Parts: sequence; C-alpha cells; structure tokens
Amino acid sequence: MGTYCLDTAGGYTWSKVGDWTLPFRGKVEYVPELKLWFGLSAYGQQLAAADLSNLDSQPQIMGAWEELINRLEEWRERPDAQIVNMGSGRFCVARPLPCAKHLFPVVLVYGKHSSVTCSKSWLALEEDAAAAMA
Repeated sequence: MGTYCLDTAGGYTWSKVGDWTLPFRGKVEYVPELKLWFGLSAYGQQLAAADLSNLDSQPQIMGAWEELINRLEEWRERPDAQIVNMGSGRFCVARPLPCAKHLFPVVLVYGKHSSVTCSKSWLALEEDAAAAMA
C-alpha cells in the first residue's frame, strides 16, 4: 500500500511518494485558484479539501463540510458516491439512489486568505421551495 504519482510531463512514469494513503476516497479534483485538492473524505464521505503540494508526509484534511441536507442513515457511506466538478469552484456531491433528487450541488465560496466556505446552490434552494409548495 502507498501513494504513487504519474509523471505526465516526462515520459509517463510512476514513482512511489510514500507508504501512506491519501485522505480521500475515489476521484479528487484540483482547484488551481485555491491550490487545493477536493474530494470525498476517506471516512464519512464529506466534501473535503487537502493541500497536496508537500508529499513528504501523510497529507491531512484541511476542511470537511457537512452536506446541507439531512441524510437518511442508509445514504451515508455509499461506496458509489462521487464528486462532479462543475467549474468555477463548484462541485456536485452525487450519491446515486433510485431518485435523481438526491444529486446535491454545492458552491465553494472563497474569500480573503484562501478561506473556503460551502453553501447550497441557489438552484437547489429554489427546487426545494417549489417542492415544498407542491
């Protein structure tokens, strides 16, 4: 077990970086404006961020965000959950279930000193309001 890097600039060769694993489960995405990697945390599967610029030691999660909806217990720890990069620092946390309503878009808002916050997208808020009125 360990972490490996693929050199895409110089011949597509693999090299071992360390005997530790990354703090994510599944796909991760780099957001260059923040110089952070985002993915689902290995434990709890929350949207999380980590700085992977120094791989001399085990990277730590810098921030993890609870989803802004109350999930049923059986929705937690879905092995097929994933994030979808929607561009401009926006991600959708997708937890495939029988109903498409459970796609949950979030917006990452960053401010001074590379601070990051997580909020529910306006589109999702409007859909929730429309469903409540139906």
